[in-house]
Amino acid sequence: MFERFARSAESGRRRGFGLGLALVREAAARYGGSIRIEATSPAGTVFLLTLPSA
Repeated sequence: MFERFARSAESGRRRGFGLGLALVREAAARYGGSIRIEATSPAGTVFLLTLPSA
């Protein structure tokens, strides 16, 4: 899911290139943080983005 150009099987509903989460992961890693999946359901997915405090 966090790889570039990754798209879910349901991607027909929305258009995109599959870059968003990969870019978030790269930006988080650059600043010493991370992103992970917290929960998923038919209503959607919740992600947890953590960044170190300054």
